[in-house]
Amino acid sequence: FDPDGTFFKDRTEIANNNLTDSNNIFALTRVAGGDDSYTKFLYHLDNAVTDSSGGRHTLTNSNVTFSTTYKKFGTHGAVFNGTTAYLYVADHADADLSGGTWTIDAWVYVSSLAAVNPIYYQNTTNDNDSFKVYIDTDGSVKILVKASSSPVVEIYSPASVIQKGKWQHVECGESGNTWYIFVDGVL
Repeated sequence: FDPDGTFFKDRTEIANNNLTDSNNIFALTRVAGGDDSYTKFLYHLDNAVTDSSGGRHTLTNSNVTFSTTYKKFGTHGAVFNGTTAYLYVADHADADLSGGTWTIDAWVYVSSLAAVNPIYYQNTTNDNDSFKVYIDTDGSVKILVKASSSPVVEIYSPASVIQKGKWQHVECGESGNTWYIFVDGVL
């Protein structure tokens, strides 16, 4: 995926020769079965809350609507009203991020930065132990991990990386003890 046409790389050494044509142009092929075994949740939110991963985790929709106006792909996009709209999936071992290797990504369209815009929240009933990825009011993307009500990890991007009225790709992840936040492919 290359939204701006800016990710140029010579893939000659990466591509197996049987994946190039007579002009040595790299050809992508789809592997049977779709997503790899590491994909645990995959929601396109194209007028439905269906999990497209192999896990088949059912989402419960609470006040999220779908719009043909605010969409990045497909025919519809999910619209969260900023107060009472959220999607919920029951607790499952697939949501355990304690192994140190995970990625969460989403396309987001923010119409206001007057309040926090959640991307992913995972917490106990009383919020003492939680994991949150969100867009803060200063336009930064933040990761906050709390244990027994105290912050254990606080990672954040620079302010103003998220802009109102624009589709942007947010990706957060951890590899070992190194945490990452990318916005539109920029670390």
